[in-house]
Amino acid sequence: MFGKLIVVAALVAAGYWYWNGPYQAGGSQGNDLQLQENAKIMERCMRREESMNATMGMAGGGVSESDGGKLCAQEHGLTLRDGQWYKAGE
Repeated sequence: MFGKLIVVAALVAAGYWYWNGPYQAGGSQGNDLQLQENAKIMERCMRREESMNATMGMAGGGVSESDGGKLCAQEHGLTLRDGQWYKAGE
């Protein structure tokens, strides 16, 4: 009986440790990775827009830089909050 109690207590302690340590850290780490990926997406899109604007500028047209950012954000469903790009609705 006493041995079963020790095993159950050890399992509860291990579960508590896992829940408050690696499990919780994994969620925030995933969020950080998503923010980094969103930033890369926007950077690539903005470079593409700049390249297209340079080409259009030679032809007498083009889009301003702020409009390019709006177009990229809209295209990828991102919004800028606190200097980070988030998926719309997050």
